[in-house]
Amino acid sequence: MQNILFLGACDKGGLLLWLGKIMASAGKKVLIIDGTVLQKYQFAVPELSGDGLKGGSRVIEFDGFDVASGFEHSFKNGTAIHESLESFFQRNNEQYTSYDFVLLDIDHTDTLEASLLTAWGGISSYALVTNSERYTIQRNAELLRKLLQEQQGDDLQMVRIRYMAAESPVSEAFMETAAGHLNTVFSDEQDVEFYYDEMDYIAGVRMQYENRLKLKGLSRSTKKTLLSILAAVTDVERNALRLALKVAERGR
Repeated sequence: MQNILFLGACDKGGLLLWLGKIMASAGKKVLIIDGTVLQKYQFAVPELSGDGLKGGSRVIEFDGFDVASGFEHSFKNGTAIHESLESFFQRNNEQYTSYDFVLLDIDHTDTLEASLLTAWGGISSYALVTNSERYTIQRNAELLRKLLQEQQGDDLQMVRIRYMAAESPVSEAFMETAAGHLNTVFSDEQDVEFYYDEMDYIAGVRMQYENRLKLKGLSRSTKKTLLSILAAVTDVERNALRLALKVAERGR
């Protein structure tokens, strides 16, 4: 099992759902865990919302992979997400460790305690998801600082994902000021960008109202970027990822 941590104060639910779909199309058993404060996956995945958008702690199969949302952390009710999730699987006679890949969506420092990261079984890859907004950049610097503090190790290798990116020298300078001094290493091969595209926006909105992910509607550049991310954070060969993307585009 490989646990991949997607860290960032911006909304990245659509991104993780697309990544999950490609990995599932590669024949992998995938779980996405909503570790965000607002628990927005309950609104992005129709079956999670339930009657009247009441939601609740649930794990739902969504177009070939599983999504867990509503498992609130200590900033809500004093219960760690992994504890609630493990209890859920035990009640259903299932094993959390049966997944090939677990994608963790984290946007709060409370969920970055060393004991919690260890409880997941360790993190195999890290990705920072950011955009050009000042709020996101400042909050991401706080998240990185907390993560590095808990890791207590050398420089942390991460993939940086700009989602959505905007060409702004002001935001780039501010990002360097806010987080440039932190011991985080981003190589050119691990720095990917999504630029706003109306096709992608439409596909993302449709995804919230349907029970299928239609990657065929995404722009070519976005699909290429999705493959680059998966090649960087997983051990799946790029050729296998390309084939999986074609399968996902056919809706299988």
